[in-house]
Amino acid sequence: MTEKLMLIDANSLLYRAFFALPPLENSQGQPTGAVYGLINMLLKLLDQYKVDYAVAAFDLPEPTKRSLEYSEYKANRPPTPFELRGQMQIARDVLRAMGIECIELAGYEADDLVGSMAAKAAQEGCFSWIVSGDRDILQVVGESTHVIMTQKGISQTAVFDEAAVEAKYNVSPPQIVDIKGLMGDSSDNIPGVPGIGAKTASKLISQYGSVAGVNENIDQLKGKMRENLELYQDQAFLSRRLAEIDTQAPLPLEWPPAKLKRDDKELYRLFKGLEFNTLLERLALVDYSEAKLKTITSPQLDPIIFSGQELAVILLEDSLAVGNKEMSLLFAGDGFAAACQGLEEYLGREATLITDDAKKIYRFAFDREIALEAEVHSCQLAAYLLKPGSNMDIPNLVRAWTETGVDRGEQSEQEHVAAHAILLPKLWQSLKENLQATKAWELYREIELPLSRVLARMERTGIAVDVRELETIGAELQAKIVDLEERIITAAGYEFNINSPKQLGEMLFERLGIPPVRKTKTGYSTDAAVLEFISDSHEVVPLVLEYRQLVKLQSTYVQGLKDVWDQETGRIYTNFNQMVTATGRLSSTEPNLQNIPIR
Repeated sequence: MTEKLMLIDANSLLYRAFFALPPLENSQGQPTGAVYGLINMLLKLLDQYKVDYAVAAFDLPEPTKRSLEYSEYKANRPPTPFELRGQMQIARDVLRAMGIECIELAGYEADDLVGSMAAKAAQEGCFSWIVSGDRDILQVVGESTHVIMTQKGISQTAVFDEAAVEAKYNVSPPQIVDIKGLMGDSSDNIPGVPGIGAKTASKLISQYGSVAGVNENIDQLKGKMRENLELYQDQAFLSRRLAEIDTQAPLPLEWPPAKLKRDDKELYRLFKGLEFNTLLERLALVDYSEAKLKTITSPQLDPIIFSGQELAVILLEDSLAVGNKEMSLLFAGDGFAAACQGLEEYLGREATLITDDAKKIYRFAFDREIALEAEVHSCQLAAYLLKPGSNMDIPNLVRAWTETGVDRGEQSEQEHVAAHAILLPKLWQSLKENLQATKAWELYREIELPLSRVLARMERTGIAVDVRELETIGAELQAKIVDLEERIITAAGYEFNINSPKQLGEMLFERLGIPPVRKTKTGYSTDAAVLEFISDSHEVVPLVLEYRQLVKLQSTYVQGLKDVWDQETGRIYTNFNQMVTATGRLSSTEPNLQNIPIR
């Protein structure tokens, strides 16, 4: 698969953003509008084009080879506005934090570096998207290099490939520089030939191929145009040299560039200082702290850990995370048993426990027959009431509700979750304030939190099942299944595996000649929708539908429930999910008891 590179003419885009957008500055008086416009544009393009690499090229204030050859080059341009000059380094810092390499080289302009990078990428088999507001860059368009050109300000863009350049200018991309040689470019103070504008230049280059071609055929021209072309011949060639992008500039970075990868921690710091709050929210950036997690496997427990009046814990499958003032502690191995003993004692006294899921703590207490005295609060339950259907993972909730987080680094998934224990109090405070602000506090305290306790006790108690009745139902179903098998084989006229979609499809659509509805990669589709559609085509189809329904009942519900039935207690133990459905209804898993048919 061809890799893709985005090349950014940073100066061109920053200028456009500066003049296209209203002035913007942070509370410290730092102008930020050009950077804000540039980043918004690039975020949209990066999301749209999914490139592997991105490089931004900048101009330097030093003289360039063009200004050394022609002192009037760009001499008509006013100085860069002070408010924009102060944003150039900020733009570099933000782009680097976005994973975009920044390059600059004394003596060369940004578009020379962009053109040279595009040439190098093509040589390496990499496709380039060039983002610019300068039409000179169209001369480097080719099979593996397309240009995304800004149109109005920076909000609208147009894509130029070779066909688009030829359609607009009636010349090929490399001939753009010849047009500039004849018509000049007032924005860069390139003189061109007096009296020759864009249309005439385009016509001449289309007819004669180049500035040199026009010069060689000058005898075919007449009047003032011929006179000017003869008089300003040297100026035309000079103008062409000034307009030509150098695609062989020495590149200040090795190939390939670094893969595009954001530094969210640095980007958060920069956006926070620039007060780009909408971008912080758009990218879900938070203040990532270092992962201060200490794993404890010793059976010796420091009693001070469970001595306070407020405790934050995350109960995992075979470990327990506790947040203290400085870090998160993960008790595993022999340390897990010791921490569980400490948690038991803590739950038995008047205190406050903040956790991810209160139901897990209630189950912990009920399984150990603890007289629960501590007040337990559930961050996930509070978040569910505020935004049902959202991601309930603790790292996600911490990011969403506190604008903080833990940098995962080399942590395992369990360690990463555990490292957030220290942030649970901050998360709970934010959730509690939002519950109170939205009048959902009473719902949480009086209905949902007590329900968690009830569900925990229901899970521990289990669901009584009359397994003898289940076996009776199973025997009846099996008899019907055997009868249906015989009737299906008789109707088909030969023996085949009814449970094989391939063999069933061959029987229906080849042996019986029923017109097929649709095909899959492996053959004819025989899903329920297809069988319902062709149910009137042959007597065997309704039999197959009924057969499948009974087999589903037998395997999923009769045999499935028997497999999880506890012989000692005569019960099935399921998990009741309070925070899964967006509508608020309960669901159950392992096993699923909410979809058992009643008819």
